[in-house]
Amino acid sequence: MSADPSHDAQLLRDARAKAEKLLAGLVAQAQDLDRFTRQVAPDKLAQGREAFANAIASARRTLDGIDQALAASAPSSAGHAALDR
Repeated sequence: MSADPSHDAQLLRDARAKAEKLLAGLVAQAQDLDRFTRQVAPDKLAQGREAFANAIASARRTLDGIDQALAASAPSSAGHAALDR
């Protein structure tokens, strides 16, 4: 990370926004697979569903990692959270 913690936090927030967008797109496309049930062989459809499930799980792990990095980069955020309650 850089010497400027606010810049690092902004980079993480930007990365999180991109990861959220990616995840939403993957979920939407996975849900759209059912539209192709008559056009695609069942084994290929199953492979597609598995590929989307793996990609979605990976995107969620990425979001979790970014969230952990954000939490670690903002040690005073726990105090802010307590004040927000």
